[in-house]
Amino acid sequence: MPRNKNFGQKADFIRSMPATMRPRDIVIAAKEKSIVLTDTHVYKVRAADAKKAANAGHAVKAVKAVKAEKTSAQPATEKSPKEARGGRKGGAKSAFVKSMPLTMTGREVVIEAQKRGIKLSVAHVYNIRSTSKRLGASAAPVEAKGASVAATGAETTRRRPGRPRKVLASAPAVTASNPILGAEAALLKAIAAIGLDRARQLFQRVEAAFDSVR
Repeated sequence: MPRNKNFGQKADFIRSMPATMRPRDIVIAAKEKSIVLTDTHVYKVRAADAKKAANAGHAVKAVKAVKAEKTSAQPATEKSPKEARGGRKGGAKSAFVKSMPLTMTGREVVIEAQKRGIKLSVAHVYNIRSTSKRLGASAAPVEAKGASVAATGAETTRRRPGRPRKVLASAPAVTASNPILGAEAALLKAIAAIGLDRARQLFQRVEAAFDSVR
């Protein structure tokens, strides 16, 4: 037992020395503290410590490999049939709300949806309309560009440097001399604002009014 205790003290002393310190210098430092050491003793302790560190590193890598294998073996989560149906229903609800005229209130749209077996809430209606409005606003710059082309009645093509611009003939300009085209453009804009279904209702009223005059 005393021998094992002395061996442990010697090993602790060696480990307390810097790893860059030469074995011969460690032996000299140990002698100053009345510890008897040899160069071979220093090499053996350091070799044993290096082997333990290597084994510990292999153990850590093995644990990580096992965890990674377990993670990869887990099946990927799939959407349940109920969730898949919910996604399709969400698209159908959105399409239904967009098909209703903007002049209809959210409550009226909900009532109409109930008649067709579609469950909706007033908040849902306003959310869908708000999203559609934002998408329409993002497309406004493109529409504005098309309107400017129609207003000028011509469009310039891209040209290479040093070449004159070419002007392509476009639709007739909307001017006071062409009131029919201006009226048609205003009509199309109004239809886009109120919705196709509401426009049909108004056309039927106009047609009925013309028939009564004939």
